[in-house]
Amino acid sequence: MQLFASTVLVGLLLLISIRDIKTMRIADGLNALLALAGVIWWLLSNPASLPLQVGMAFLAACLLWFVRLIHTKLTGRIGLGFGDVKLIGAGMIWVNPHLFPLLLFTASAAGLVGVFSFSGGGTGDLKSRRIPFG
Repeated sequence: MQLFASTVLVGLLLLISIRDIKTMRIADGLNALLALAGVIWWLLSNPASLPLQVGMAFLAACLLWFVRLIHTKLTGRIGLGFGDVKLIGAGMIWVNPHLFPLLLFTASAAGLVGVFSFSGGGTGDLKSRRIPFG
């Protein structure tokens, strides 16, 4: 069962990533499907953990929304899309709450790799470029 759930998770994340790279948007439907699949996983594997998982997912999304708000107020630019905020929330349903810092670190490191990948290896004019973070 864990192999099946892992395959579903990887497949959904791959679909989300491909869509984000192509369109610079993360579809709400894909985020909802990711969250729903996570809820189903916890209902089947450990139902008692579901309230904690959903609560942490909500808190993670709120935290990223707050970071987005503060960044926008300080810079006048949107640095993190709502789709990315929702993706963290949906993804956190799958992740042990103790691993939230690792998830943020991994996402940030992947974002930096993406910046250099989409900028051709140099920094160029990154302030005016959009990078598919999802």
